[in-house]
Amino acid sequence: MSSLKLTLFGAPQVELNGKRIALKTRKAFALLAYLAVSRQPQSRETLATLFWPDFPAERAFANLRDALQTLTHALGDDWFAICRRDIAINSSSALFVDVQEFQRLLNHPNNHYALTISVEERLPSLQAAVKLYQDDFLRGFTLPDCLAFDEWQTAHTDQLRQQMVETLRQLIGHYTAQRDMAAAIQYAQRCVEVCPWEEDAHREMMRVYAAAHQREAALQQYQECAHILREEFEAEPEPETQALYRDLLNCQPSNNNTHNDTHTHAEIAAPVFPPNNLPAQTTTFIGREAEVAAVIGLLSRKAVRFVTLTGPGGSGKTRLSLQAAERMMRQFADGVFFVSLAPIANPDFVAPIIAQVLGLQITGSIPPLEALATYLHQKRLLLVLDNLEQFLDAASILHALLAAAPGLKILATSRAVLRLSGEHAYLVPPLRLPDPAHLPSFESVTRFEAIRLFVERAQAAAMNFRLTDENALIVAQICARLDGLPLAIELAAARARLLSPKAMLAYLECPLRFLSIGERDRPIRQQTLRNTITWSFHLLSIEEQTVFRRLAVFVGGWSIEAAEAVCRFNDDVDVFDGLQALADHHLITHAESCGTPRFAMLETIREYALERLKESGEEEIVRRQHARYFLALLEKGEPYWDTHEQVKWLACLDADSNNFRADLTWSLHHDREIALRLAGALGIFWDKRTYDQESRDWLTKVLADEESMALYRQIGNAKELSNALWKYGWLLSMEQDADGARKYAEECLALGQETGNLDAVACGNMLLGQIAMLQEEYATAQELYEHTLTLARQLENSRMISYALSILGTLFDMQGRYEQARAAYVEALTIIQKWDNAFAAAWQFNGLGRVALHQQQWSTARAYFSDSLQAFQRQADQIGIAACLIGFAGIADGKGHQERAVLLLGAIEHLRPKIVSLIYKEDLAVQREYDRIEAAIRSALGADAFAAAFAKGRDMTLEQAIALATGGQ
Repeated sequence: MSSLKLTLFGAPQVELNGKRIALKTRKAFALLAYLAVSRQPQSRETLATLFWPDFPAERAFANLRDALQTLTHALGDDWFAICRRDIAINSSSALFVDVQEFQRLLNHPNNHYALTISVEERLPSLQAAVKLYQDDFLRGFTLPDCLAFDEWQTAHTDQLRQQMVETLRQLIGHYTAQRDMAAAIQYAQRCVEVCPWEEDAHREMMRVYAAAHQREAALQQYQECAHILREEFEAEPEPETQALYRDLLNCQPSNNNTHNDTHTHAEIAAPVFPPNNLPAQTTTFIGREAEVAAVIGLLSRKAVRFVTLTGPGGSGKTRLSLQAAERMMRQFADGVFFVSLAPIANPDFVAPIIAQVLGLQITGSIPPLEALATYLHQKRLLLVLDNLEQFLDAASILHALLAAAPGLKILATSRAVLRLSGEHAYLVPPLRLPDPAHLPSFESVTRFEAIRLFVERAQAAAMNFRLTDENALIVAQICARLDGLPLAIELAAARARLLSPKAMLAYLECPLRFLSIGERDRPIRQQTLRNTITWSFHLLSIEEQTVFRRLAVFVGGWSIEAAEAVCRFNDDVDVFDGLQALADHHLITHAESCGTPRFAMLETIREYALERLKESGEEEIVRRQHARYFLALLEKGEPYWDTHEQVKWLACLDADSNNFRADLTWSLHHDREIALRLAGALGIFWDKRTYDQESRDWLTKVLADEESMALYRQIGNAKELSNALWKYGWLLSMEQDADGARKYAEECLALGQETGNLDAVACGNMLLGQIAMLQEEYATAQELYEHTLTLARQLENSRMISYALSILGTLFDMQGRYEQARAAYVEALTIIQKWDNAFAAAWQFNGLGRVALHQQQWSTARAYFSDSLQAFQRQADQIGIAACLIGFAGIADGKGHQERAVLLLGAIEHLRPKIVSLIYKEDLAVQREYDRIEAAIRSALGADAFAAAFAKGRDMTLEQAIALATGGQ
């Protein structure tokens, strides 16, 4: 069995079966590292944007294909799971990644409960993890033209380094307690090597030397620390480091006096547990290692003194702050103190309640803030301020405290950023959860934090609950439905005593109602999910609340332009400011798509917003504005179909697929004219995405409503009706339902003749011609398309002219009338090139290639198929690429290279059914060409040889097939 080893600590290395492999490009290695570390499917769009941010989309996708080809050529295909949209590392492969092994060891022996196990029990795992960490993550590796990748690399470097430091400190503490000072010194030295600029590491080293009776070495360590700070930062050691140095100077060197040595060690290095009031936790803290490390990393920086954990209600901000604070207690000699601000409503009480928690007695006329600032002036202390969002105007208090107390640091939790100078906001993400649509192995599922949390809390409610192969998918669906929010998952898991996971999932159609009972010891705002969201809602202004509820009609997200169009009534609200406020309060999320900002709501929050919208009485008008906006967006994109802009438009419209579906659902019951226009416009979009069945289902719903049909005819909406009839008939023809298709074609034709709409007449003729082609009635088809061409010329409709010519070219080619076929394709190509339609031109090149192929003009055919292939590659159109590969297979067969031809046919086998289902005129000819070539080669090679070569080709990727086809024949 093959093995692949990735060394990412230090200078990166790749070893295949024990042999070091050098990849041709840095981008290829970066792609491999990114996929290996994430171990999650990544969309092609994400990867292309990450690694080639400054390239046009088609060039970026081509570069991505090249990088993948480099990897599969060097390492083999088995390591990757490559799909049309996503790319991932094969989860079942024997891949070793030192970074992942490092993190696994830190969670050994049980991922769920590692934090509750003693260092003694985890000692072998911790030692093995330290051994793996040879140097910083990807040391010396960078991609100068990929800022996003470098940021990702830097974040992982910081996170892994912090985990290493925490591990070393555990080992130092363990061996110091065991009086194994040689081992303690070894790990303390390693800690200094890992982060030589961190004074904490140097102080730790000094204390360990002192505890080992090596006073001179401890003093020398101070000098080394001071030298590094002066050279690197032009700074002096911190007061705490200088104080430790003075203590060491004042101690007499060891004279083998055990009593004195012990006394010296007690004065200098005995651990003192700093004062704190951190509340004891009654449940296990699960996962979040990366987040804890990131927060600790931020607070450990000298320049960072104020960190705000932000995120929506229920995202786990408070618990994360407590975990980070607990691990940092040793860094704050004067203590770590937790202050809950939830019970108070007046910002004037912020300073007094902090003073009360610190035990500070304020007497006389001294203002509380002044007394508190004086008290904290010389303290080295961490304040954890919980629920700061209700006191955004109290930022001046925090600023005054930080200015007065150089040793003070603040870790706050807030549903909104405070926008205070020096604030470092850290967005607490949802818990990691698997994609229910691509569920990994059972073992992998149990490693996801969301699943682990659900299982533990469910077992607390019902001791016999177990995660099994049978219920793992349902549990993953529950966690996904709850957006990975810890509070929501805990509330759902608490129902395990009454409901099975399957029953829970059914109830989660209305999560706010289902998650209505929580633990009584929680704050009221966290006892139900509704209370949590209501708390955030009441922090908004009236105008912000208005924008919030209107945004509920969006499904799957929206752009700024869409929000402005849908949520503003006669300029009654400032939508842009509202979006900013909602993003600040983490009631909406923000991302980029097609180079523009997009926003979305977690589904649990959206349900709450929808309730508020219904209460307001505005739902009807907001939904109507929503439907009108997205109908206009679809119609705006129609001129770009089959042009070089098509890929961009498809990507942008993909982002709003769920909005389109929501509008269809609503308009079917509230505005039938919009429903008809939407169904027709979406039919084109869904054709491009090969969602034929969905398009057919929606058009069926629209056209099956006799009342609607009568209304359309009554209001004279002939254009939209004929378009829908034609579109539905075309879809039926693709389903081989000739009788059903003919019914709608004839109705479209009759409607056009009745109303004098020549476009409808032409479309009806085209559809009847398509039906005739499917039934192999080529003479009838030719007559109908020639009539369509006449009408198109009369209408001066260049698109329809070129389309009819292409169909006729196909018909002539199929009848062996090659010169007429070539003339039709050339005229169509000339028209198409005038309006820069690279996509349609690619099909004309493909048709010309087939004509040359049938005339055994191999070089000419190859040139045309190459032009067609390049155009389809730029469009990332796999069906078009497959059609070209069939042409190349025909050339190979014609020149006697039957095995090469079979390999190509095998490589596109998984795409062949789609070729039949698409609406393009070439598809019937392409399908016939495939069948012709297959039969000829099978006859020439024999069944067994054909099957063997075909199976080999089926294992090839599309990229490999392209390389084979274009590599010379």
